Amino acid sequence: MNQDYSDHFDEFNEATIADAAKRFESMLQRKETPYFSEEVFESLSEYYMVRGKFDFAMKACNFGLRHYPHSLDLILNKTQILINKFELEEATELLDNASIFHPSDTEIEYFRGVILMCSGENAEALDLFRQILPLAEEKENVYFQMGMALVSLGYIPEAIEAFQSAIGCKSKNELVYNELVYCFDVQSNLLGGIDLFNRLIDEDPYNQLAWFALGQCYNQLNLYEKAKDAFEYAVAIEGDFASGWYNLGLSQMNLESFSEAKESFINTLRFEEPSAEVLTHLAASHEKLEEYTEAYKNYKKAADMDEFWDDAWFGMASV
Repeated sequence: MNQDYSDHFDEFNEATIADAAKRFESMLQRKETPYFSEEVFESLSEYYMVRGKFDFAMKACNFGLRHYPHSLDLILNKTQILINKFELEEATELLDNASIFHPSDTEIEYFRGVILMCSGENAEALDLFRQILPLAEEKENVYFQMGMALVSLGYIPEAIEAFQSAIGCKSKNELVYNELVYCFDVQSNLLGGIDLFNRLIDEDPYNQLAWFALGQCYNQLNLYEKAKDAFEYAVAIEGDFASGWYNLGLSQMNLESFSEAKESFINTLRFEEPSAEVLTHLAASHEKLEEYTEAYKNYKKAADMDEFWDDAWFGMASV
């Protein structure tokens, strides 16, 4: 299941939680039982979830629930981790137990809907999301999941409406915009997507996600110069926007601006964990610049990271 945790994490003081994370990890190394307030355990679990460190997130949830067994936020965070690991039975059992102490809680029902989607029961999930929507505090998340269920059911125009409703609720989830681009592409209506994202930019010129989605549409139409301009606006608004830098690099490669593309891929790696895909594109930009030693080094890093990433092996053979 796709999930963006950053919206939840915005409320926390990152520097303070980073310090708590160091203490938490130090206590684990010393085999001590960590003890923090309920709020700090909740913040720690989300701190790790934002960074994709789900093992540490699970440990924060488990230790937190030892001290605060009825903490709904910790229960829901643990549920999310279990869903990500596709341990759906355990996730369902956790929600069943939580509902005893938190009857009719919309977040519990929300995660039941997510589990239904993961089980392929999209129509049932859609019905559940529609039931809880009027009572949900974070309607943008419910609209997003409704859109995903509708896509799975093949109802693309309805999915577009659901994703637009999520944006209307001020969603800052990158996945909402990605799915909208996908839907317009499936409909062979990328021009309709360009029209929508331009309207969103007119409403809020600092909406980096709208600029990003606009660039994706232009890229799909092979309008690389326009795509480059859109991605440049996106990263100008949010300098640590890794996806923006990555897609900017792809546009620059298509425009044969290899030196600029190299810098964009380097910036991508500054703001997200390395992946075989990004390392391969960085290597390709070095190769185009005839920087063969650096190209080989990055192709090899990519192959070491994912031995089945064919492009890395082809790249090593070409330099």
